Amino acid sequence: MNDQYDKIITAKVREEFKICLWEDRTRGELWVSTYDSDQLALIDDAFQRKTGGTINDSGMRIFRFQADHPGKYGLVFEKRLGWRFTSIKRRDYIVSVEP
Repeated sequence: MNDQYDKIITAKVREEFKICLWEDRTRGELWVSTYDSDQLALIDDAFQRKTGGTINDSGMRIFRFQADHPGKYGLVFEKRLGWRFTSIKRRDYIVSVEP
């Protein structure tokens, strides 16, 4: 199942923006990002577990980025399983950075 779409994110130069994606680590899911590190900087990559007494390890994966220059930049996330060579989901973002 490939779930691709473009989403536009608007930010200002040196302003942090975040992307939150659901991840079920019990199943071996892992979001992998692809971007040009000359255009965008990954500030933080955190995982907030879902609470509520469940036995599975699932929750929100929170990526925080920042750009130092104005422009439009591509950012791709692919959800992968450890035992597969291809992604099971894909998210395409256009980051529009204003001065």
